[in-house]
Amino acid sequence: MPHPVLLPIGTDYKEGLSFEIKIEKEPTHTLDGTIVMTVNFDLKSKFIENLIKKGKAKLYVVIKCVKTNSRRMLVKNVGVNEISLPLSEYFDSITLSSYVTTTAPISKFESSEHHHEFSNVNVSVPTGAILARASDKILKIDSLQTIKAAIRFSTENSLKDWEYIVDVTGDYINIFMNADTRREANYVRHSNDKALFPSLYTVTLIQAIQSIEEKSNKKWADALKKTLEGYGIKINDDLKKDAYKHVQKLLKYPSMSVQESNDSD
Repeated sequence: MPHPVLLPIGTDYKEGLSFEIKIEKEPTHTLDGTIVMTVNFDLKSKFIENLIKKGKAKLYVVIKCVKTNSRRMLVKNVGVNEISLPLSEYFDSITLSSYVTTTAPISKFESSEHHHEFSNVNVSVPTGAILARASDKILKIDSLQTIKAAIRFSTENSLKDWEYIVDVTGDYINIFMNADTRREANYVRHSNDKALFPSLYTVTLIQAIQSIEEKSNKKWADALKKTLEGYGIKINDDLKKDAYKHVQKLLKYPSMSVQESNDSD
C-alpha cells in the first residue's frame, strides 16, 4: 500500500499499535437455530478510531463459510460486539475477516502514530482505502447443534407436487420431494420458516421422535437429544407416545406462531 496500514504485526505504525479480532465468547447455539458469539474488534490506534467516530472510516467484518458459500458483510463498532447468525447458512466452520476502510477521500493522511518513514511525506488516500486489517479468525461450529440444521431437503422426481417422504435412516433427516417442490420449499424455508412448521416440520419431527433410540449414533438423533434436553424432555416410551405434543412444544406451538406472523403482516 502507498499509505500506512495497521496490521496485527507490521511496521507502518509504531510499536504497540495493532488491529486484531479477539473471541470473547465462543459460538453457542439457541434452540431456534441461531449462532451467537461475542467478538472484540481490538483496535489499538486512536488515530483510526477517531476517523471512525468522525464518519470518515468504517469497521467491517466479513463472515464467510467455505462449504455453503455464505458471505455477509456487517458494520461493527470498535471493541466488544455480539454477533448473531442463522445456523442454517453455515457448516463446520466460519471465517471472520475484519477491515477498516475510508468512507471519503483523505487528502492529508498523517499521524504521530505512523512509522517515522512516513514523516514529512504528503500521503492521500481515496474512498474505500484499507486503513487497518486484522488476521482472519476461523471458528469451528457444531452444525448439528439444533434439529432444524439436521433436516435436509433432497430430490426424488418420482414424487408428485408437494408429496414428500421422510427418511430417518441416515445421519441427516432427509425430506424427499420433486425438484419443483424442493425449490418452493427452500424459498419458503429462507423467507418465512414458520410457514413450514404446522405441516412439513411437524410431520418430520414426529417421525424422528418415534424413531429415536437412546443409544443411536445418528447425527440427527444427537441433535434431537440436545434439543429435547434443552426443554427437559426425557427419551422414554412416553416420549414416543406423546410425540405430537412434544413436537408442538419444540416448534413453539406452530399453528399459533404462523397465525401471529400472518397477523403482524
